[in-house]
Amino acid sequence: MKSPKSISNQALPNQLKQLVEQQKSLTLSILPHLIEVERRKLYLEKAYSTLTDYCIHELGYGDSSASRCVRVARVIHQIPDVYDLLEQRRLSFSAVVQVYRVLTGQNKDHLLPRLEGKSRSEIERIMAEYEPPRKVVDHAKPTLVKKLIVVERAPAGASPKSAAGAHTLQLGEMPRHSDGANDPAVNQSTPEVKEVLERMFEIRFAADEELMELIQ
Repeated sequence: MKSPKSISNQALPNQLKQLVEQQKSLTLSILPHLIEVERRKLYLEKAYSTLTDYCIHELGYGDSSASRCVRVARVIHQIPDVYDLLEQRRLSFSAVVQVYRVLTGQNKDHLLPRLEGKSRSEIERIMAEYEPPRKVVDHAKPTLVKKLIVVERAPAGASPKSAAGAHTLQLGEMPRHSDGANDPAVNQSTPEVKEVLERMFEIRFAADEELMELIQ
């Protein structure tokens, strides 16, 4: 394969676009094969309990990619119209993954046309019409978080009160010496780093669109 470094600025975007199209076409070709492997339960012959495990351990997919491909393959098996829409680029993989829970043979004629060209957030709105209402429960979940603190040791012969107080070591911060006062070669006093547990809270609550716009 020709190295991308040797391709001109004019040709590189076109070649990249061609490769992406080839990748999409190849992925579409894989889906019917996955359907047939599941129909014949061939993954059991390889000692895998599910098609997803087969994709991960036998085909080398990542966990997320395997789940996506299996979901889309199953949707196509149940509703072949989805394959045609994917092939025509009228429907995206991510859109199929989003709606696989609610898409059925009964609502496909009404739902599928509404998904064409829609963003993720737009599809979420459409999905809400087909899913039962969900209640978001506000809660604050306590958790313990490990933190590093620096405790300054008192120089030899000094009283404990003369030692510097402890402070939190920030991410990426290293214990520092100033003016040689804490240099081990000078007075054998070096900062001591200790690990402590601090109680923190994970807070979850429901926010409307107006609040989310302010946050963003």
